[in-house]
Amino acid sequence: MDRNAAQQIWEILANAIDEIYNRNASQLSFEELYRNAYNLVLHKHGTLLYDGVTEKLSSHLLNTVNRLADIEETKLLDEMASTWSEHQVSKRKLTKRQRQHNHSVLIEGRHQT
Repeated sequence: MDRNAAQQIWEILANAIDEIYNRNASQLSFEELYRNAYNLVLHKHGTLLYDGVTEKLSSHLLNTVNRLADIEETKLLDEMASTWSEHQVSKRKLTKRQRQHNHSVLIEGRHQT
């Protein structure tokens, strides 16, 4: 896999991260996303993946902090709690999908032996 192909795959993953944080993940194929991330690492583009995810999450967190900084003091705690809750929901979705995928890979591997 050359650098251009790896960059195209990263763009797919970056867009998926945005969709997840915009609470629009229902149309995503987590199996496909997992496979894309795996292939980047397999073909020696793990640094692109790591740096890209780090940048994407840092950008999202910075946007969240900037949004929260503009909120009135009286509403800040409620907004922070809501934002944290939304983050936990997104993370649970990702973790659940990853565990389901990993479990199915293990089961498929057992059947092949």
